Amino acid sequence: MKDEPLRRTLLVLLAYVVVAYPVVLLGGWLRRVLALPPLFETLLHGGLVLGVPVAAVLAWRYPELAAVDDDTEPAGTPGEDES
Repeated sequence: MKDEPLRRTLLVLLAYVVVAYPVVLLGGWLRRVLALPPLFETLLHGGLVLGVPVAAVLAWRYPELAAVDDDTEPAGTPGEDES
């Protein structure tokens, strides 16, 4: 399918946003609780922004990282001859 990489990438980016939002909130809370400098939150936001293209490229280029084929059997299945 031609639009499969696009769907996978959009799903990964949606998951990234869903996870990044609580991380941003937790980062602000953590900075206040631990009395960290404002640079902590700036670096956290910068890292999350820089992670978006990395996640998109990985989701687009490497489908084998996102899903496991159901056709393959894992090593060491019962009944396998180990000699």
